[in-house]
Amino acid sequence: SLSELSTFIKYGIRVNKPDGSNGPTNLLPDIVYTLLTDSLIGAGKLIGTEQVDASSMAAASRYCQANGFTWDGVISNRLNLRSWIFENAAYCLLDFTIIGGRFALKPSPITRSDGSINRQGKPPISALFTDGNIRNLKVVFLEPEDRKPFKAVCLYREDTENGFPQINSVTVKLSSSTYPEEAGDHSNDPEEAFDMTGFYTVPVAAEPTQSIAFAMNAIHTRTLITHSVRFQTTPQMAMGLQPGQY
Repeated sequence: SLSELSTFIKYGIRVNKPDGSNGPTNLLPDIVYTLLTDSLIGAGKLIGTEQVDASSMAAASRYCQANGFTWDGVISNRLNLRSWIFENAAYCLLDFTIIGGRFALKPSPITRSDGSINRQGKPPISALFTDGNIRNLKVVFLEPEDRKPFKAVCLYREDTENGFPQINSVTVKLSSSTYPEEAGDHSNDPEEAFDMTGFYTVPVAAEPTQSIAFAMNAIHTRTLITHSVRFQTTPQMAMGLQPGQY
């Protein structure tokens, strides 16, 4: 008898992908699409293909492929599906949202036509709201202690074929910045850990690009977001707007 059995799995189960193809995958949008539509291993009996935006899922898969954002993990227990998708989408810089009553994944950063992140790009403006078309404007500023910079320590797996994974980490901190909120010496910033060992793996000695991108986004979100805005407008002014637009 064996109390434990370790195996190296090169390919996962075959799934129906949002672009219409079928096969194993390590792209989170493909996995999310399967969990929402497959009646055997997912919530297909409750949700199904009609309630999922397949085109946005396919575009999100191309975005993950272009930027090397992967998800190599195991789902072994029952879980709250929407909470799980929301949490893991953030590690791929994706927004889990509902568009026209259908579940969708949208890239958080500005992207090029091939799906790669465009760090110098500017988003198209979809609507303008001023005193003439809003009311009940509420602005909530974040407390200074909620905006303190930190060092992000991301844990991930290093894999060798037919071998055992090793846990490694990468630390990301602010250096020089054009933003005054991020000026100064950040050598002594407090550390915050993010455990990505359950799904993110890279070859030995390879750069953990996904961990670095996530850490940069987490730090900038903390330091650069100063306040939130809430207001009311008319249906005509919001017509055609979708979550994630500017």
